Amino acid sequence: SFNALDGDIGTYDGLVQLETLYLMHNPFVEGRIPDLRESLKLERLSLQKSNRMGSIPAWMGLLDSLRMLDLQRNRLTGDIPSSLGRLEELSILMLSRNGLDGEFPPEIGDLENLALVFLDKNRLKGSVGSLCKGEEFGSRLFTLSADCEEIECECCDVCCKTGDGGCNIGQFLV
Repeated sequence: SFNALDGDIGTYDGLVQLETLYLMHNPFVEGRIPDLRESLKLERLSLQKSNRMGSIPAWMGLLDSLRMLDLQRNRLTGDIPSSLGRLEELSILMLSRNGLDGEFPPEIGDLENLALVFLDKNRLKGSVGSLCKGEEFGSRLFTLSADCEEIECECCDVCCKTGDGGCNIGQFLV
């Protein structure tokens, strides 16, 4: 991460023991998310701001050791695959600032370990109410950010407004 790596992001075939891959904030050539479906021990993946485009592949739901998925600040499009709802160990899901659209998959709301979820600055619609469980909303998630004009979210800590570039955290605009 943060190494000014450029060129092609490369391939990762055969890395079955890989547990962590951080390639964030590098100006790679625009391309798709690399195929990591053989890396079944992968726990942490960050491709934030690495010029990824295209859709989030459904095979990511096979990475059942994944605890953190950070795909923020790319040019990803399409919907969030419902297969991510199989990632029972997932505690951090960061998808903000892409071009994702469609309905938020309710299967992701069933993930009991989720603590941080960033969905803002996309074109997602519908409800993330499945993430708001428990007697008190705060008892389940630490932080949930979404575009509150497009997403129904009664437990969001961070509310972003489409178009103005700002997000409200409490009384502050960031």
